[in-house]
Amino acid sequence: CWRVVADGGNGATLALRDARDERGLAGAGVPTVAGYLAAPITLPGGACVGTFAVWSPEPRDWTPDEASVVIAIAGLVTAEVVRRAAAHSEHERLASGLGHFRMLFAANPQPMWVADRETLRFVEVNEAAVRAHPPKSR
Repeated sequence: CWRVVADGGNGATLALRDARDERGLAGAGVPTVAGYLAAPITLPGGACVGTFAVWSPEPRDWTPDEASVVIAIAGLVTAEVVRRAAAHSEHERLASGLGHFRMLFAANPQPMWVADRETLRFVEVNEAAVRAHPPKSR
């Protein structure tokens, strides 16, 4: 809901008995929406990125328990958004680090290899190692 987001997601819900009566909201959404209840999805830094909303086709007075449920679900959505953003950032960081490692490893003029810690088998060698220690033919 643009009204909740525009308010900066200050934690307040927007509960409307009949959204069709609200100036600026009438006709802005689904025509079958009358009762409307929305809670902000606010990130830890304070940015309000959206809302979790429920509605009914008939006008209704929302109870405090219903508002609590919508606020709780908005909190779960917020937690999932934050979790996914963190996972994406971590994936990007690891991918960038791996790419950097691969570039330095492959292009390094010094012979280099990576061995498995338990088996001591070579996992990977760079081109300089192959040139310095060519495989023996059988």
